[in-house]
Amino acid sequence: MAIRIVLIFYLLGVNIFGIILLFTQKRDLLLQAQHREQASANNGIEEKADAAPSEEDESKDSPVQAEADTLKKEMMKDHSVRPVKDVIILTVAALGGALGIYISMLLMKYKLKNAPFMIILPTLLGLHVAAVLLLWNISLPVWR
Repeated sequence: MAIRIVLIFYLLGVNIFGIILLFTQKRDLLLQAQHREQASANNGIEEKADAAPSEEDESKDSPVQAEADTLKKEMMKDHSVRPVKDVIILTVAALGGALGIYISMLLMKYKLKNAPFMIILPTLLGLHVAAVLLLWNISLPVWR
């Protein structure tokens, strides 16, 4: 009975960890996209300032530039840790977190066109369900 409880807590923990990894990966991707948009907007402002510099334009650029610098500093703080790779998410899925990752992918509508995720995760999920059912119903003295 104790091993069944350990199995339940293990699977819950791995699935929650997988969900957190997927949310972190999506958040990092969104932050990178915002950073690129901000950088392209700053480049557009700099090009306009280079084309026709005047006193009014310089006064408008300083607060924008200060805001851009603040955003860059925040982005550097957020990305001081390496982003979550797909291999890590697939490894967590293989260790038992396929259900949590697959459900969170569907709910977030994230990586649905990624073929390895859409093929490997349901396969791993089926294997995990079969393994849990086999281990749950096994009649060895260890499992009683």
